[in-house]
Amino acid sequence: MNNQEVARTFELLADMLDIEGKENKFAILAYRRAAEQMPTSIGTLTHRAGGRAALDPRIGQAIADKITSLLNSGSFDLLDR
Repeated sequence: MNNQEVARTFELLADMLDIEGKENKFAILAYRRAAEQMPTSIGTLTHRAGGRAALDPRIGQAIADKITSLLNSGSFDLLDR
């Protein structure tokens, strides 16, 4: 999975949560920002952290964990719901 695919996944998630109307607007905005501002190549991001998405000042722990899950399994719990 590359940056563009991860970005599209977060865009899709933000759109679905926005339509559902149950998620905090700030969380939706965070997913949109993650889609727009992937800090570096996904391979580099995870390689530096031994396979786990490294924290970047622009990416919080929850989104970093979702990136890791995307890379490992192709999805994550919130997206599956």
